[in-house]
This record gives sequence, structure tokens and C-alpha cells, in this order.
Amino acid sequence: MNNRMIRGTALFSLLYVVPADAALTLTVEVKDHEKHRVQTHTWKLDGSRFRTESSNNRAKTIVIFDANTDKFFKISPAQKVYWELEGRQIQAIEMADKESNAPEPRRPSEDSRQFVPLNRALTIAGYHCQTYRVLEENKAVEEVCLSEWSNKRFQAEEFGTMDRLEKLLSILAHGQRSPAVPPNISRGPGFPLVRVMLDSDGKPTHTATVKSIQRGSLPNALFELPPGYTKQAIP
Repeated sequence: MNNRMIRGTALFSLLYVVPADAALTLTVEVKDHEKHRVQTHTWKLDGSRFRTESSNNRAKTIVIFDANTDKFFKISPAQKVYWELEGRQIQAIEMADKESNAPEPRRPSEDSRQFVPLNRALTIAGYHCQTYRVLEENKAVEEVCLSEWSNKRFQAEEFGTMDRLEKLLSILAHGQRSPAVPPNISRGPGFPLVRVMLDSDGKPTHTATVKSIQRGSLPNALFELPPGYTKQAIP
């Protein structure tokens, strides 16, 4: 293997100490190159809790996930309804997916992602990042610009909950990945500030760019189901 190729293994700095108010808020813009459409996402991460808000010209959608309590809510503010998955349901979905993937995995394994440095540096939302080509099973699937863990602006541990949610969403979508949520962040060399997804011919399909980054405490209410909403069965 080329010695410049880096396996997707999480890199940690033992000297990094997360401040008490280290909750993270990011705004991400996702451009669909085929449909010529832009969607804005706001991510809020606070330990085991993750909230994402997405909006386009049609409607706003909120997803809340708590990895400690295994609670998942998908919320439609316009319709005042929500869908819910609880611990046993989530665990059953993950177990069924694991068993079905055993003979012939539907998705590449977590350790199959390889990061090839492209030796270009960018500054995105005020943060320095390095460019990489991402390979899965030796095929280019993305080009990313990573704020490497060694920069200490982010740490891999922050994104464990987000990684689990991404996998759950992928299972629910029958193996399709969301352009908005990167896979296996914590197992790569850094956090993607720019992510260009490629089709089988190497052409861009979506570009996700971080537009703003904020650190600071977040109210608990952001990670709770708002009052006045009606529960619906998951379609």
C-alpha cells in the first residue's frame, strides 16, 4: 500500500481538554449539482445529544437523537407532527442490519475508507483544512477538506453520536447515505469542512460546505420534543 495513504482511523490528542461549554453548532450548506438546489442544515452537538435542522424551499425538518437514552425524533414543525424510535426499536434495527450484512455487506465497512492527501490547504469558515481524496474499496467516492484532529479545533470523540445517527439513517434509507451527514467522521483524520460526493464516473453529485462554527452551551429544550405535537407512525 502507498505509504501516503492513511487508513480511516481516529486520531486523538491526549492533551486536548474539552471546555465545559464546548457544545458545537455548525451551519452546513448542501448543494445538489443535478437538481441545482441548495439546502441548509444546522447541526447542534452536545455530548451524546445531536439535533439537526434542515430547510429548503418546501419545509423544515428537525431530527433529534440521544445516544445515551436511545431516543430518536423526526419532527415536522409545519404539520405539528413527529415520528419516534425508542431504544428497543433502534437496537432491533441495528441488529437486523448487522445480521443481514454479515454474508454480504450492503455498505463498505468502517475501516475500508482510505484518505489520500492532495496537498492543498484551504480556509473554510475561518478554519484551516487539508484536502484528501476518500477511497472506498479503492474507488474514489469523495474529496474532502479536513480540519485535522491534530489542530485541536475539533476532536474525534465529539462525533461518535453523529456517526451512530448517520448509520441509523442509512439503514432506514435502505443503504443510501445522506449528503448532509458524513459517514464515520470519528474514524477519519479530521472533521470535513468541505465534502464533495462523487458518482461512479468521478463527477460531483453534492457539495457540503460548513458556513459557520460556534462553541457555547445549548439549552436542554433543543434536544427535547416540543409540546403540542402529534405522534404519527413511521411510514
